[in-house]
Amino acid sequence: MITVYLKRYNTYMQKKILAAGISLLTICSLTLTAAAENKHPDNAPDIASEYVYLVDTGNGQVIWSLNSEDRMYPASMTKLMTEILAIEALSDKDERIMITPEMAAGLFEANASVAGYQIGDEPTVRDLLYGTALASGAECVNALAIRIDGSVPAFVDHMNRKAEELGMHDTHFVNPTGLHDGDHYSTCRDIETLFSYCYQNEFFRELLGKRTYLSTPVASNPNGIPMESTVWS
Repeated sequence: MITVYLKRYNTYMQKKILAAGISLLTICSLTLTAAAENKHPDNAPDIASEYVYLVDTGNGQVIWSLNSEDRMYPASMTKLMTEILAIEALSDKDERIMITPEMAAGLFEANASVAGYQIGDEPTVRDLLYGTALASGAECVNALAIRIDGSVPAFVDHMNRKAEELGMHDTHFVNPTGLHDGDHYSTCRDIETLFSYCYQNEFFRELLGKRTYLSTPVASNPNGIPMESTVWS
């Protein structure tokens, strides 16, 4: 199996990236000749992305690397870290977490993507994880962050410690949502390191492969909130 990590940085793509955080294509029948940094491999498809990291996950060979060590803004790929920390920290996926004003503060003003939960709703941890992965819901991200570490800043410190632990040495997080900040950056290579770690987790793989999800009933939506992947749709 060969996994391609591509990221094109414009407003449209930032809103369309998988909340799991990555613009990802998995290709099972593509043969490419290995190429050095910033070289276009033979038979490679045409792309618009500025950053590429193509790895054979079977043997770890880097097949295509384009600006993969350059700093860039990870946008919603940030949520990969949020998701894996939440999956690891919260074993009871049926635990309910109330949405508070703190969790929703500033999201409308920032034009952030949301899953649709309102203050006072009590979604489950599972609902919040799917709301993060499928709907790129910033309120879901903040709810998980505050539940785990008590505040968003404390959770961001947690994210940066985990990044260092994983060897993501050219990554620095400022928030758990991926909203733009000049000091919030990563590299394509670091994101591959993070994704490879996340993909070892069975629940994360379930999140990644889900096309649709209906949340449990909450006060604002007694029938549940339907969610649909922006990648698979």
